[in-house]
Amino acid sequence: MPATLAEIREAFSLSSSGGAINLAPKAIDRVLNELQKKWGPMHRAVPRKTWETDIFYFNKRTAIPKAQHTTEAPPTSGTGSVAASNSTYTQGQFPIKHTQSQGDLAKFTVKVASTNGSLFDLELGAHAKSMEWLEETTHVFGSAQATLNTHRRQWDGIDLMAANANKVDAATQLVALTMLDNAIDAVRGAYASELGMDYFWMMSPKMQSYVNGLHVQFVNYQMPMKRMFARDDYGDPMASVADNAIDAGVEVATYRGIPIVISSFMSSQGTMGTVSTTGNTGSGSSLLAANTYYYRMEGVTRYGLTAASAEASQAPSADGKNVVLTWTTPAPTDVNGNVIDIIGYRVFRSTTSGAESLYAVVAAYDLSDAAVTSFTDTGLIQNPAVTNTLYCATVASSGGDAVSDGYTFPRVQTGTQVTEDIFLIPRDPDILLCPEVNPIQTEILANVNARTRQFALTSDKTLAFRAPAYASKIGRVRCA
Repeated sequence: MPATLAEIREAFSLSSSGGAINLAPKAIDRVLNELQKKWGPMHRAVPRKTWETDIFYFNKRTAIPKAQHTTEAPPTSGTGSVAASNSTYTQGQFPIKHTQSQGDLAKFTVKVASTNGSLFDLELGAHAKSMEWLEETTHVFGSAQATLNTHRRQWDGIDLMAANANKVDAATQLVALTMLDNAIDAVRGAYASELGMDYFWMMSPKMQSYVNGLHVQFVNYQMPMKRMFARDDYGDPMASVADNAIDAGVEVATYRGIPIVISSFMSSQGTMGTVSTTGNTGSGSSLLAANTYYYRMEGVTRYGLTAASAEASQAPSADGKNVVLTWTTPAPTDVNGNVIDIIGYRVFRSTTSGAESLYAVVAAYDLSDAAVTSFTDTGLIQNPAVTNTLYCATVASSGGDAVSDGYTFPRVQTGTQVTEDIFLIPRDPDILLCPEVNPIQTEILANVNARTRQFALTSDKTLAFRAPAYASKIGRVRCA
């Protein structure tokens, strides 16, 4: 029976005061469009290998058999003979790590929220995207050593595994084609082949636009796009990794035949806050009162790096005193205004102002899963594999004193411009792989509340890299 005019008036009156729901139904758009979108190519671009144990082993030949000049019929022994020789080998070990995203949906909400389709299905997709984005950051900036003793263990990213000698310093200058050429030259000698589709460039969207402008008048910029396919073994651990014929592929621009892939994770995500220092604590360090130590820090967020903090400096009050860095957990926000969580920190140090390079990596959470907001610099090696109470690691892992690497520089602010990185990463499965015991799997959890539905997405994987010489990086480069 239609509502009377009095009933309609009453409903509108109560609705405006919060006492009842308006009788007029809501019209809800069925298209669910997210404001926060990311280009995250690593999940697609890195070859994937199905694996079945808790450690992936990369066998490396460290020396080949010795060939020698000799006569047509050399003696079998003694002078002029050819001694037997064989290859020598070593194994690189890459432990599988676990990631998880857990959800908890009210059953009533699932039942009534059907306008945009199944809420459960929509949430599964969102959780899967979150897992891929966490993988993206870890593949580039993860640190296995710093998080070794924590509950949030990562694998090493390309930035830590690439050879220091392969890190091209742009010194805050605008990107130039010679920088790209230098990055290619850094790996081509070790790879001993043209890179082509077995490698890819990874840079931010803004950086690619600038690079495209540089290419327009050069034949190195191949205007005909190339199709890039995912590489995997179709889930068969005994099969070889190759281009997936089922995958439709994506069209990408190239430079010198190498695909250019854009990643939102190369752009800076806000700025690391103020870092404070004290130099009159502790004893037994290798720091000297005659030196002033300069520091900068970056935060590693779920969406990539922050820009570096302002420079902080400290001279110890006496020889052997520590320098303690303290900070407040940074809170950069995404386009929706949501705070992006922090998964680690990178500490840069030098005894010269403005010359800081990577010195240590600090986990975002300590052994008790509490947020980390300090780092104590003793000047000595800090190796969590040796000391099980550490949740930070210096770049130097052997020797008496810790040292900066001299090659990896922070994303400093240059006027209003922030520096970025460009990576040249292998796609050859004999060089770089993402071994997966479990790609991403949905688990329905035992109910702890009869009115809600609990579930989790889990994955088990790592990043395996045959040798540091096969990747390169252009650091602290600008595109404007």
